[in-house]
Amino acid sequence: MLGAVKDYAKNKKHFIQNFKEDLQTLIHLLRDWNKGIYKNVPAHSIVLVVAALLYFLSPLDSIPDFLGPLGFTDDAAVIMFVLSAIKNEISHYKAWRSEK
Repeated sequence: MLGAVKDYAKNKKHFIQNFKEDLQTLIHLLRDWNKGIYKNVPAHSIVLVVAALLYFLSPLDSIPDFLGPLGFTDDAAVIMFVLSAIKNEISHYKAWRSEK
């Protein structure tokens, strides 16, 4: 799944510039958690991250992605919602990552 999200983001990079870094943070968090490198995150937060990434990847969402930049506003909103919902975990993760 993570590879598919990365590939999709690369193909749509001109549409996702406003939330590209946030998307990458979620991808890295999930990758590091999945590899067992970083486990300091509750299961419910992982579920939210997976849901947000699947929503981003899904062609069936509120505003179809084929509409260009407008089509990615709902994807950005979902990513921002998840980041806000797990902001403490994201903050800890970013601190951990910067120490690596």
